[in-house]
Amino acid sequence: MSLTVFLAVLGAALLHAGWNAVIRVGTEKVRTMMVMTVVQSGLGVAIALGLGVPGSAVWPWLLASGVFHAGYKVFLAFAYEQGDLSRVYPIARGAAPLAVLAISAAFLNEGLRGQEVAAVLVLGLGIL
Repeated sequence: MSLTVFLAVLGAALLHAGWNAVIRVGTEKVRTMMVMTVVQSGLGVAIALGLGVPGSAVWPWLLASGVFHAGYKVFLAFAYEQGDLSRVYPIARGAAPLAVLAISAAFLNEGLRGQEVAAVLVLGLGIL
C-alpha cells in the first residue's frame, strides 16, 4: 500500500470517528448531524464537479446512495440520543456490511460466492 493511500485511509478513519464523537457529545444531535450532512454533501458535490460531471447512468445510484446515507445519519443521531457511543457505534458499523450483503443479494442480483458471504458475516458479526 502506498503512503498516499495509507494516509487517506487513516485520515478518513480519524474524520469518521471524530464526527461521530462530535455528534455524541452535542446536545442537539439530529440538528448537528443534519448540518454536518449538508456541509459534507456540498463539499462532495464541489469535489465531484471538479473531477467532471458523471454520466447519466451514475445519477440514480448517486441519488439512492445519498438518500440512504442521509437516512442512516439521521437514524444514527437518534440512536446517539438514546444510547452510549460505545454501544451504538459498533452496532451501526457492524450492521452496515451485513445490510449491504443482504441488499446486494436480494435486490441487485449479485452472485455472491460462499467465501465472500462468509467474509462479510465474520466481519460484520465480529464488529457487533
